[in-house]
Amino acid sequence: MGGVQVNGYDKIRLDTCVIDGVDYPIAEFMIEHMAQDIVSAEGTEIDPKWSCVDQAGHFHAYDDKKQTPTLKSKVVRTWYCGDCEEEHEDSALFCVLCDEKVEPGRRTNWGKTTRISLGTRYELTVWSENLPSMAVNEQFSAHVAVAGMEWFGIVRVMNSDFTSDGSKTTYSGNFWKRM
Repeated sequence: MGGVQVNGYDKIRLDTCVIDGVDYPIAEFMIEHMAQDIVSAEGTEIDPKWSCVDQAGHFHAYDDKKQTPTLKSKVVRTWYCGDCEEEHEDSALFCVLCDEKVEPGRRTNWGKTTRISLGTRYELTVWSENLPSMAVNEQFSAHVAVAGMEWFGIVRVMNSDFTSDGSKTTYSGNFWKRM
């Protein structure tokens, strides 16, 4: 199993940015979506194209929920495991009408790529002529809005730069989308 890191992000110029009750008109909100692509080296998955007709003429296939509604599971063997010192059961699928054993189709998923979410990182950058002096890692409440969507969160100061034309502060933290 191998993987490659995949990151995508959106930078959004905000309509509203409020930090600890103070409105800042010039701000940018970055949402970074972090994910990893996992490439399967072995294993199987259901075959959505599989179907069969048993000896009695009953049709079987996977439904749109990846279930086999015309089959029922039955225990075919009970055995004792010396490693965990517990009893285990092996089961198989049988037609609900004639009780014939049916093995639903599976296919290899070797080489299939699946994207796994690793979370989201939020970064808020504010520009203002009168930003207060802030220490790195100092925490603040933030509320931002753009295009009718709102996020709120607890942020920490990552970096503050003071220049002749004002100051720029970058915050990072957890944001939640408002209902």
